[in-house]
Amino acid sequence: MSKDRARLQRTKSVGFRARPQEYEELAQAAERAGMPMGEWIREVSLRAARQCTDGTGLKTDSLPQLVRIGLEEVAALRAVLLTLFATTHPALTKDEVDQMLAYADSVKRERVDALVARP
Repeated sequence: MSKDRARLQRTKSVGFRARPQEYEELAQAAERAGMPMGEWIREVSLRAARQCTDGTGLKTDSLPQLVRIGLEEVAALRAVLLTLFATTHPALTKDEVDQMLAYADSVKRERVDALVARP
Protein backbone atom coordinates (compact mmCIF):
# COMPACT_ATOMS: atom_id res chain seq x y z
CA MET A 1 0.00 0.00 0.00
CA SER A 2 1.42 3.41 -0.88
CA LYS A 3 2.33 5.87 1.89
CA ASP A 4 -0.26 8.40 0.61
CA ARG A 5 -3.04 5.85 0.61
CA ALA A 6 -2.09 4.59 4.08
CA ARG A 7 -2.09 8.17 5.36
CA LEU A 8 -5.62 8.77 4.02
CA GLN A 9 -7.08 5.48 5.24
CA ARG A 10 -9.46 5.82 8.18
CA THR A 11 -8.20 3.65 11.00
CA LYS A 12 -9.85 5.17 14.07
CA SER A 13 -13.44 4.81 15.22
CA VAL A 14 -15.65 7.25 17.12
CA GLY A 15 -19.05 6.34 18.49
CA PHE A 16 -21.79 7.38 20.87
CA ARG A 17 -25.10 6.12 22.15
CA ALA A 18 -28.37 7.82 21.29
CA ARG A 19 -31.94 7.52 22.49
CA PRO A 20 -34.37 6.19 19.84
CA GLN A 21 -35.74 9.70 19.21
CA GLU A 22 -32.23 11.12 18.80
CA TYR A 23 -31.31 8.29 16.44
CA GLU A 24 -34.36 9.07 14.29
CA GLU A 25 -33.42 12.77 14.22
CA LEU A 26 -29.91 11.86 13.04
CA ALA A 27 -31.24 9.43 10.43
CA GLN A 28 -33.67 12.02 9.07
CA ALA A 29 -31.01 14.74 8.92
CA ALA A 30 -28.63 12.41 7.06
CA GLU A 31 -31.42 11.43 4.67
CA ARG A 32 -32.25 15.11 4.00
CA ALA A 33 -28.57 15.66 3.21
CA GLY A 34 -28.61 12.65 0.89
CA MET A 35 -25.80 10.95 2.77
CA PRO A 36 -25.31 7.73 4.73
CA MET A 37 -25.64 8.48 8.44
CA GLY A 38 -22.01 7.72 9.29
CA GLU A 39 -20.71 10.03 6.55
CA TRP A 40 -23.12 12.78 7.59
CA ILE A 41 -22.16 12.51 11.28
CA ARG A 42 -18.45 12.58 10.34
CA GLU A 43 -18.93 15.70 8.19
CA VAL A 44 -20.99 17.56 10.81
CA SER A 45 -18.61 16.57 13.63
CA LEU A 46 -15.48 17.58 11.76
CA ARG A 47 -17.03 20.89 10.71
CA ALA A 48 -17.90 21.64 14.35
CA ALA A 49 -14.45 20.58 15.56
CA ARG A 50 -12.70 22.78 13.02
CA GLN A 51 -14.81 25.80 13.96
CA CYS A 52 -14.43 25.30 17.70
CA THR A 53 -12.15 27.84 19.32
CA ASP A 54 -12.78 27.42 23.05
CA GLY A 55 -13.56 23.75 23.63
CA THR A 56 -17.34 24.21 23.85
CA GLY A 57 -18.16 23.46 20.24
CA LEU A 58 -19.08 27.11 19.73
CA LYS A 59 -16.96 29.94 18.45
CA THR A 60 -16.54 32.37 21.29
CA ASP A 61 -17.03 35.33 19.01
CA SER A 62 -20.17 33.83 17.44
CA LEU A 63 -22.23 34.45 20.57
CA PRO A 64 -23.14 38.00 21.44
CA GLN A 65 -21.48 38.93 24.73
CA LEU A 66 -24.79 39.29 26.61
CA VAL A 67 -25.93 35.82 25.55
CA ARG A 68 -22.62 34.37 26.70
CA ILE A 69 -22.94 36.12 30.07
CA GLY A 70 -26.47 34.76 30.41
CA LEU A 71 -25.33 31.22 29.65
CA GLU A 72 -22.51 31.52 32.17
CA GLU A 73 -24.98 32.68 34.82
CA VAL A 74 -27.33 29.78 34.08
CA ALA A 75 -24.41 27.33 34.34
CA ALA A 76 -23.35 28.88 37.65
CA LEU A 77 -26.90 28.74 39.01
CA ARG A 78 -27.17 25.10 37.99
CA ALA A 79 -23.96 24.29 39.87
CA VAL A 80 -25.17 26.14 42.98
CA LEU A 81 -28.58 24.39 42.95
CA LEU A 82 -27.04 20.98 42.45
CA THR A 83 -24.56 21.58 45.28
CA LEU A 84 -27.27 22.82 47.64
CA PHE A 85 -29.59 19.93 46.79
CA ALA A 86 -26.85 17.33 47.23
CA THR A 87 -25.68 18.76 50.56
CA THR A 88 -29.20 19.14 52.02
CA HIS A 89 -30.11 15.55 51.11
CA PRO A 90 -27.22 13.54 52.57
CA ALA A 91 -28.98 10.23 51.91
CA LEU A 92 -28.49 10.75 48.16
CA THR A 93 -25.53 8.93 46.68
CA LYS A 94 -23.23 10.50 44.12
CA ASP A 95 -24.71 8.14 41.52
CA GLU A 96 -28.24 9.34 42.29
CA VAL A 97 -27.17 12.98 41.94
CA ASP A 98 -25.37 12.12 38.68
CA GLN A 99 -28.55 10.39 37.42
CA MET A 100 -30.62 13.49 38.19
CA LEU A 101 -28.12 15.65 36.35
CA ALA A 102 -28.11 13.26 33.38
CA TYR A 103 -31.91 13.33 33.27
CA ALA A 104 -31.94 17.14 33.34
CA ASP A 105 -29.43 17.16 30.48
CA SER A 106 -31.52 14.67 28.48
CA VAL A 107 -34.71 16.75 28.56
CA LYS A 108 -33.44 20.33 28.46
CA ARG A 109 -33.58 20.75 24.66
CA GLU A 110 -37.10 19.33 24.41
CA ARG A 111 -38.29 21.68 27.17
CA VAL A 112 -36.69 24.73 25.58
CA ASP A 113 -38.16 23.77 22.19
CA ALA A 114 -41.61 23.51 23.80
CA LEU A 115 -41.22 26.88 25.48
CA VAL A 116 -40.02 28.57 22.32
CA ALA A 117 -42.86 27.06 20.29
CA ARG A 118 -45.56 28.41 22.63
CA PRO A 119 -47.71 31.15 21.10
